[in-house]
Amino acid sequence: MPSKSSVDAQQTPAASPQAGQASPLRELRTEDRFFAQKVRDIVAQSAPARRVAVGAELTRLASELIDRSWLEASRPRVVAANTAAGLQPTPAQLQAQLEEWRTELLTRILDAMQCVGAPEHVAFAFATADDKSAPLARRKAALRLLDGIVTASDLTAVTHREAVRSELADEERAAEASSSNEVARVVAQMREPFRLCFQEQLARAPGAYRGVATFTIQPSGEASPVALTELPAPMAACIDAVIRASRFAPSAEARRVQVPLAFVPESQNAASAASTCLPYEPALVELTGVLERRDYAGPPNYESIERGDAKETTWLLHLDRQACTEDNGDSSQAARLGLLRMQLVFNPAARAYDKYRPLMGKHIVARGSLFTAQTGHHHTDVLLTVSELRASN
Repeated sequence: MPSKSSVDAQQTPAASPQAGQASPLRELRTEDRFFAQKVRDIVAQSAPARRVAVGAELTRLASELIDRSWLEASRPRVVAANTAAGLQPTPAQLQAQLEEWRTELLTRILDAMQCVGAPEHVAFAFATADDKSAPLARRKAALRLLDGIVTASDLTAVTHREAVRSELADEERAAEASSSNEVARVVAQMREPFRLCFQEQLARAPGAYRGVATFTIQPSGEASPVALTELPAPMAACIDAVIRASRFAPSAEARRVQVPLAFVPESQNAASAASTCLPYEPALVELTGVLERRDYAGPPNYESIERGDAKETTWLLHLDRQACTEDNGDSSQAARLGLLRMQLVFNPAARAYDKYRPLMGKHIVARGSLFTAQTGHHHTDVLLTVSELRASN
């Protein structure tokens, strides 16, 4: 997305009522990040008739925003902002920028609707939440509105809302898995360019090098900014260029990625030259970290304990540093990046919990085999089937 300042400099009024009618929101701008709060302030000081007018104006604004004509009308503004920022996005990236901006503005309007809760707001929120073509972030914003304005006595609306919640939770889990696989695939394509950066560094100063690359994948698919630690400046600059030149699939939200890097001359360790990522089962791995216990939402929706989902208490290993797994060419054993916590699985469980409970909260060594999450009871991307836990020295 272009910089906020470059787009906001071209703000338009939030309301444009018909001739002869005074808009209750005429002084506001939907681009204002405090738009929802300012609407709440107006409603708090308004008589009932004015509250109705505010509700109708919010509905009109939201309806205009989701109309296709908004995209065409707003495209020149985003193009101008990109030009001012020196950006040249592809058509797909430009479309992703527009959709991100539209979702951001619509979310502000939906948040403002909370303080009115008119019947037409319920209908609009359901229409948005049910729209499978809309970005997931937009549909989740509509669900938040429904949580605030659907009354418990309206059983039909409550049932509909909970069905939407379950559907969005399933889609979010699927989107996260798909995003993780796509990111892993693109990062895997960087390995050869990374190796060339390493070869250039070897010509300057032979040795082994380790570091961490941290970058944000913008909704447009661009990777920036990029931060590299523990690597010589020329080598870091080379790797930075590789990452920035890579393109990821557009998404509704920015994603942060951290990739551990290890480069070892073949004469020292050929097996370590390409990757230090961990293998999946049946291989055994040994990891270090702190043993933690955390509660997660379980059935039926695996979303919120407060909203009635069962509580699942899980043991986790909080790793000393982020890790990754190898890609085995199987969708069930795809590469995973930026792993910081791993759920621990014990067989048999009851006896293991009694045995290892004294280690809770302590720094430990965990030995076992890795597998990817398969069910709603699996709360981390990668899990460790434990063969042994022991206190670290």
